[in-house]
Amino acid sequence: MVLTTGTMAQNAADALLLSENSEAIAHYDFKFIKPLDEELLHELFQKFHTIITLEDGVATGGFGSAVAEFAAAHQYQNRLKILGIPDEFIAQGTVEELQRYSKLDAKSLQILFDYYVKS
Repeated sequence: MVLTTGTMAQNAADALLLSENSEAIAHYDFKFIKPLDEELLHELFQKFHTIITLEDGVATGGFGSAVAEFAAAHQYQNRLKILGIPDEFIAQGTVEELQRYSKLDAKSLQILFDYYVKS
């Protein structure tokens, strides 16, 4: 299951179109981060074993971290993968180049999604 926020919703949707396993992957787009929709998160953590968060900001301290804090506070043991921009200096480039570098482009995401479906 994939949780997105911001412009990454489109990248996730594009990745799902490329995936041979798209029917096995649920996608939820959170339009806002604060306050988190805890009612929905409880439902999702109870329903899905693997949760991938995807954001267009730095992964450290962002949306994925908030979801991880929620999971820890409620003692969920789900597998959680947080994707976002690495917390490092990145050279300049186009949005597409930087997304490829950060493995946030549709093709990279499709490979990752398919890996998690199979594992």
